[in-house]
Amino acid sequence: MIALPAKADIVTYNFTAKIETLTEYTNSLSNPMPVSNAVVRGENLSLGNAVKGSFTYDTTTRRASSQPEPKNGQVSTIYSDSFAANTLNFTFDKTKLNFHFNNDSFLVPEIHVENGSYDSLSYIYSTLQDSIHNFVKLSFSGSGDIFSDTALPATIPLDKINYDPYDFYYVFSDYSGTSRRILKVRGQFSSVELVSITPVPEPRGYLMLLAGLAGVGLIARRRQVRR
Repeated sequence: MIALPAKADIVTYNFTAKIETLTEYTNSLSNPMPVSNAVVRGENLSLGNAVKGSFTYDTTTRRASSQPEPKNGQVSTIYSDSFAANTLNFTFDKTKLNFHFNNDSFLVPEIHVENGSYDSLSYIYSTLQDSIHNFVKLSFSGSGDIFSDTALPATIPLDKINYDPYDFYYVFSDYSGTSRRILKVRGQFSSVELVSITPVPEPRGYLMLLAGLAGVGLIARRRQVRR
């Protein structure tokens, strides 16, 4: 059996959250209106609705070419890689709304790491289709030295995370009418569970595999000739 050297990991988590706030805007973000119910693509969202989903991230996602300057002792690092396997899927309970984000989305998914007086790790996804913009941010934060500013963590240290009502953040923007409508949905994680860590062979591993298979085939052919 030919073993492939694993360099990257695809880490998968399941999560649930509960909607804590719904805020509507029309045309201007300066006039927020808290609501208890709102309609998104013909489906009704309400305070208390559950969110269920999963996300994956590639531990070898490369740093973005442009990085923010450190501010007030906080070091921010952005990772964004069109070749990385960073995905997000989620649904709102009691609706037919189903969202899927990957590298084919409007913007390549980003991972933001904050390191300083507080540490945080955020996953940011965005899509734009038919004048509808969907933006999602999943945040994991806590006090202490939780995350590094030099590399992505192998896994999220869930035992060190402080959960708050702003862990799950979804923004629905509708530009199709004469007036722009924006709905901001904030929620708190109810559960986050590590599902799997899948090793991904580095490219040279595939070359080793192909070379090995070619060698096995050559030996088999030689045996057939001798017979």
